[in-house]
Amino acid sequence: MKTSNNISKEYFCSTLNNLKNAIQKQWEMSKNLSNVLGGDTSVHLELCCEFVDKEIELLTKEFNDKDGWIEWLFYECMIVDEVLNFNINNKKYKGTPENIYELCLNKKDDK
Repeated sequence: MKTSNNISKEYFCSTLNNLKNAIQKQWEMSKNLSNVLGGDTSVHLELCCEFVDKEIELLTKEFNDKDGWIEWLFYECMIVDEVLNFNINNKKYKGTPENIYELCLNKKDDK
């Protein structure tokens, strides 16, 4: 499905999943470095998080997500591996990349 923002649902979902995997790998690497080197190795994690934050910001701007749905999905659901629900017009949805994509796309198309 071609959209007005040129980002397909598959690309959107894949991007968020790749960002989640990047953070999880950095957490593991930081933990391993701390075990080997001792001390605080969070600087490596901070660099990764800064990159991830910029990517989330780009998606947020692309979808004109003023309500923060993409950020909510990523940090409150995906990072903690928990699928939360949200309600729109008295209808319940699961907090998945696919549902957030549709929500943001429909809100963008409404304007």
